[in-house]
Amino acid sequence: MVLTDVSILDSPNWSCHLQWCRQVRVRSLIITSSLEKGVNSDGLDIDGCSDVIVSDCIIRTGDDAICLKSTRQAGRSEPCRDIIVTNCLLSSSSCAFKIGTETHADFTRIRVSNCIIKESNRGLGIIVRDGSLVSDVHFDNILIDCQRKPFFWWGNGEAFHFVVIKRSTDSKIGRIERLRLHNIVATSEGTSLIQGYDAQSVADIDLSAIRMTMNPESQPDRRMTHAVTIGQATNVRIKDCNVSWNAAFRKDHHRHALSVSNVDKAQISGFTCDPATQSQTIHLQNITDGSIMVPPFVTDLTKYLLITGNQTNRVVIETTRHTPQKVRLLIPYALEGRVLVH
Repeated sequence: MVLTDVSILDSPNWSCHLQWCRQVRVRSLIITSSLEKGVNSDGLDIDGCSDVIVSDCIIRTGDDAICLKSTRQAGRSEPCRDIIVTNCLLSSSSCAFKIGTETHADFTRIRVSNCIIKESNRGLGIIVRDGSLVSDVHFDNILIDCQRKPFFWWGNGEAFHFVVIKRSTDSKIGRIERLRLHNIVATSEGTSLIQGYDAQSVADIDLSAIRMTMNPESQPDRRMTHAVTIGQATNVRIKDCNVSWNAAFRKDHHRHALSVSNVDKAQISGFTCDPATQSQTIHLQNITDGSIMVPPFVTDLTKYLLITGNQTNRVVIETTRHTPQKVRLLIPYALEGRVLVH
């Protein structure tokens, strides 16, 4: 199926719903709906489809601009596989690109690249609620501009939001694994989140070359805490990422640039923040088998790193500027012997 050079303007509901399709090419699509009143007015919904390429589209909608789903109808649900989204301009009062929340079948081999996201309440989202596996998802070369919208829209002005939760007490626990974000430049008004339901539900996460600027929230209810929070996950790798706080508007409740908790196997290198936050740049809590490489220009470790948690164990701090003896003075007594310095 080929869908090209089509405009759908001022849509009051889902604008284009592709369900259980194969070998689809979508190009030069223009979709608009009201950013203020367009509740449920999704742009492009790709539902249980395979072998799909979406390119060169402009989508500006109240609800999600592009959304991958796996709905269930009459007991049937189909996976989403082999989907490429590239060279698109997206805006949404909810999420610009989202997987979920309807996740009754699996999602795999998803690529989103070379896109611009602007004026969105949330940039990138994965929300697993119905027990499926979301795997091999890559986000590359994306510009993101997020702005907080009124409280009734999904999102908090954050660059990304990846979570595994249960729709009901009877729902199965899903998984997110082999997720990669590379070369992302974002402005944000909210805390970006990667959160598992338990430590096994999120695994193999790579964040690299991410540049995030934190701006003041544009709504009266303040929600931002840390810039990035990661919790309940396994095998997390963070390399060469930077958070820049808008110092003139930084509030007391804006804490760490990076908060990582209850993670097994975390590797962090080249993570920087400017200007420094009021709290430490990085907070590690209950980390096992972790390593962190301190940037060589860091002069005051007390402002860069905080390690806590009675379950923290086998964490290695690598530094070229500070002596092991000096670094050990910063390690809480309760963690002595469980945090090593090289």
